Amino acid sequence: MNWEHLLHRVAREFYVEFFTVGISIAVLIVYLLKKINTSSTGYLALLTLCLLIQWMIVIYDELKSQKTIFGKNVSQNSLYPYLIIELSCCLLFIRRHIHAVKAKK
Repeated sequence: MNWEHLLHRVAREFYVEFFTVGISIAVLIVYLLKKINTSSTGYLALLTLCLLIQWMIVIYDELKSQKTIFGKNVSQNSLYPYLIIELSCCLLFIRRHIHAVKAKK
């Protein structure tokens, strides 16, 4: 495993990746602890869960020594399902808030 390359990449990006993952984990923890049962918070929790799964796939792809197990473009191909889920969650979130009584007034 090439940890030095991973740490250099994270430092070069000013630790934005760690902040993103930290905020995503915090959102999931708050969602699980508070048990707020509105569909808009469910969309947010699903979106952050998908973000964490996609991030773990990319990190695993970078750390493994063999590149022939999943193919050459695992990092890029794992982004497509995440983008579809993100678009769906965002559209459903907007739709949910447009159909609210306060938004109609």
